[in-house]
Amino acid sequence: SYLRVRQIHSCPFNHDPITSPETRRYRRGIFAPACGVVLTSTQGDVPIVACSKKQSLPDRRASMEFKMPIPHRLFNLQKVDSDLDLLSARLAEIRASREESEELVHARKEVDQREETLRQLETKLKDLEWTVSDLTTKIERNEGKLYGGTSQNPKELDGFRREVEYERQRRTRIEDEILDDMGTQEEEERVHAQAGAHLATVLGEWKSHQVELAKEESGVSERIGQLVSERGQLSNQLPAQSRSAYERLRGTRRGLAVATIDRNNCGGCRISLPVVIVQRVRRSNEQVHCPSCGRFLVMGA
Repeated sequence: SYLRVRQIHSCPFNHDPITSPETRRYRRGIFAPACGVVLTSTQGDVPIVACSKKQSLPDRRASMEFKMPIPHRLFNLQKVDSDLDLLSARLAEIRASREESEELVHARKEVDQREETLRQLETKLKDLEWTVSDLTTKIERNEGKLYGGTSQNPKELDGFRREVEYERQRRTRIEDEILDDMGTQEEEERVHAQAGAHLATVLGEWKSHQVELAKEESGVSERIGQLVSERGQLSNQLPAQSRSAYERLRGTRRGLAVATIDRNNCGGCRISLPVVIVQRVRRSNEQVHCPSCGRFLVMGA
């Protein structure tokens, strides 16, 4: 069987128009004279491409990249660039997430603060205990002088008595302060234990998330490498002038240098395009720009 002329309008390889006068019918299909491709039909009149010189289909697909119109090559390049932009942004997010999260930093800070408070309380309690010990020693020494009979001077004895009374009162106040601080220490130890448990939970969740991020980062990095290689191949197939215009438009049009035509509207700036421009894009392989935004135009699906 063969595909009738009215069922196909251009060669899928080089997009040259195929009209009745220039086509020749073969027993297996229609021969496109521009590139030597035999077009046959299958279910739903979907063309199947086979090389008349019996080359393999992958080879013909490779050659199709060079015979594809420049606007379509630019559009394919833009698809790759768009994917690269998305993946690069995601890779940056992943690498930022590899650092400690705000919740983890806060949990660590809370534990550190509680540990510092406990250290200060322990130091204070030791100092107060040393003070109580010194006061006890002074009290015992002055009581020995007061009741030991070593002095018979009433004024001197009264001085010892006053000093003993003062030191006992001071020791009592410090002992009360020690009891209060010990209660505070006990509460701080409880809070510190809670903060430590919370830190352990947050740290465990963060480490688990890091394993997932590491796998995703590896996959994204590998895909970016593939796209970079693919982009290089696509870019090398473009004329220097077209490539330069594409890069310029991509920089000034938010990464969208090629726009599809949807219902006669530019897919980039959304203006209604003149019919003559739409027809030029549909019927020719030349590079057509939107008169408003300057983007390359290709027909939408």
